[in-house]
This record gives sequence, C-alpha cells and structure tokens, in this order.
Amino acid sequence: MIKSTLKKPLFLLLLLLGLCMHSSLYGGENPFAVKFPMKEGIIHYAIRGSVQGTKVLYFTDYGKTRLIVEKTGGNILSHPGEEEKAVLIQNGVKYTIDPTKKRIHKEPLFNTFLKKKFEKLTKKEQQRILKNLRNFPDRSWKNLNHSCTTHAKKVADIWCTGEQIEGKTECTVAHGALVVDSSVDILGFHVKEFVTQVEHKAPPADIFQLPKNMPVIQSDKDLSKDADAVLSKLLQSDCSFSCQPRRVTTADKEELHSLMYKEIQNLSKNF
Repeated sequence: MIKSTLKKPLFLLLLLLGLCMHSSLYGGENPFAVKFPMKEGIIHYAIRGSVQGTKVLYFTDYGKTRLIVEKTGGNILSHPGEEEKAVLIQNGVKYTIDPTKKRIHKEPLFNTFLKKKFEKLTKKEQQRILKNLRNFPDRSWKNLNHSCTTHAKKVADIWCTGEQIEGKTECTVAHGALVVDSSVDILGFHVKEFVTQVEHKAPPADIFQLPKNMPVIQSDKDLSKDADAVLSKLLQSDCSFSCQPRRVTTADKEELHSLMYKEIQNLSKNF
C-alpha cells in the first residue's frame, strides 16, 4: 500500500513536468513573430507611377504594433481623386480602416494564424519546425516556394531581402512585414514605392487607436491553406530556405545605391 501511495504523487509530478516541458517548448512566444531592425520609428514613403501618393508607417515594440496610413491619387487615365486608407496592427490582429465607407475589417495576422496551427502539432513536429526556424533566413513566409536574394540592396541603412511576391518585386525585412522598396509593372500599370525618410523616434502615443463610431466587420478570409503549406514545408527534414547572394558586391556600387537614395530624398521634396 505504501509503495502504491508513493507511486501516484510521483506519476502526477512526472505528468506535470511533461506538460510544462511541452508548453515551454518555445517559451510561449510566437516563433513566427516579426522583428523590425529598430524598436520604434516613423518611416515615410513616396508612391510614383500609375498611382501617385504617400505612405507613412508608425511602429513600436520592434513592429508588433504598427499603423500604416496611405494617401493616393490616380492619374487622369486611372482613378482620379484622392483615396485614403489605414491599417492598424496590434495584439496579433490586423484592422483595415476604410474612412470613405466608414468601416473596419478585422482579420488575424498570418503569423498569428501560424502560431495557432503550430500549437496543435505534436511535440516532435514542433521540435522539427523550431530546428528549421533556427536556420531560417529573413524572407517572407508566403514565398517559400520561390527564389529570394539576401542583402539585395541597402535602403536607408537597412539591408533587405529581394523577392517576387504576388506579381510584385519587393525588398523587405522582418519576413516581409517591413517593405522598404517595391515595384509592380503589369500590362502598362506600373507603380514604384520607396522610402524617402526614416525618423528614429517614438510615434505619438495615442496614434494606435481605432476610430470610434465605425463598425468592425470580421473578415471571412481563410488563411488555413496558406498556413498549412508553410508548416508542411517547415516540417520537411531536408528543406532548404536559403536565398541566393546578390551579384553586386563592390563598394562602388554600394556608393551608387547611397547616392541614388539621397537623390530620391531630394526629388521627393518637390512633390
């Protein structure tokens, strides 16, 4: 009886330890979370081409909380008149704010969706994914089946990864969350978006708030298929996510990039 009594507490202790080890496998943090190269700041963009406009990105906590405000006006041949939209990202949720239609669309971030799917996997599967993530380059989650170029260019002292994503040529940081340079050119429609200024300072504290008196509509966008595809790729024992190195490596070409960036800043002041 004494031995039987002792075995029960020991069994319960081992069970609790096992549960704790499983729950702390990745520390409770989102292993797919993005992280900007700066803790906080304000980044200004210019939009040129078939669409003209500006965009401002405000962010804190290395990009976990961010607000994107975009103002555009099409040319005579496309959509005349100004349009404005904003995207607020906080607590793992994306809010797309449409001030014209006075409504807000709510949907989970893709990396939040990935975490939820990840938590349902077995311990062995989680360990394999975490192992692969340790060697995972800074590239977009949604572009694992296509090529990428590491250190493709340096924009405003930020090295970015070059990728072709959904018809766009983008240079991004933080797994695609921070776009520093992008362009699209399809059937005569061409738009170029680039950084014009980076402010290394904290945004206004009250800017990360949803507008009042606007209905919040839950988006019906299904991210399950995309999330399953990413996790399936990460579960492969022989998977490779490396990006090809950029071809241009000379100091002269880097100086050219720097001069072009400064010239873009000067030209943008005239618009």
